[in-house]
Amino acid sequence: AMRAHVPIVPIVFVNALDALPNHGLVTRPSTVRVVVHAPISTDDWTAAELPERIASVRELFVRTLAEAAE
Repeated sequence: AMRAHVPIVPIVFVNALDALPNHGLVTRPSTVRVVVHAPISTDDWTAAELPERIASVRELFVRTLAEAAE
């Protein structure tokens, strides 16, 4: 995204394991919630700060899943 000068659009699938568990071969009927977050601009990102930027995007995913579990 940084190299292509496009934003990252975080999309989190909540309860996806209900539909297809780890190592599952058959999907099951279930409700999967999809959370689409606002785009994150990469215009001011640099290679030096990339690990921190990636960590912040990952934290958004973790926070979204934690809030869904409450």
